[in-house]
Amino acid sequence: MKILIRSTTLDGEPIPGSGETIQAADCLEVVELMRGQTPFTASRAPRDYMTEVLSGIEGGPTQPLPEDAAAAAAEFLTRLASSKPWRRCGSPGAPTCSITRR
Repeated sequence: MKILIRSTTLDGEPIPGSGETIQAADCLEVVELMRGQTPFTASRAPRDYMTEVLSGIEGGPTQPLPEDAAAAAAEFLTRLASSKPWRRCGSPGAPTCSITRR
């Protein structure tokens, strides 16, 4: 599985050719790699990390993730990929995501 996290313009549009690809065996491993990218999120529990990210993107309290860690990671990535964080958060430069499977 791969996830591509793109940079955006100040208007929130994806910058072609930009971004970082994260490749992992499954959804949970992708989340672990994403979580470990900054010292601010690396120490958080995976569920706390996913909930915090979704809360920022979806605005406020979110629908709970499944109890199973692998199912929660799959739902997290699906919700992240289907959102438009730069428009919902009003954060210029926020990343956009697209998920592809091998």
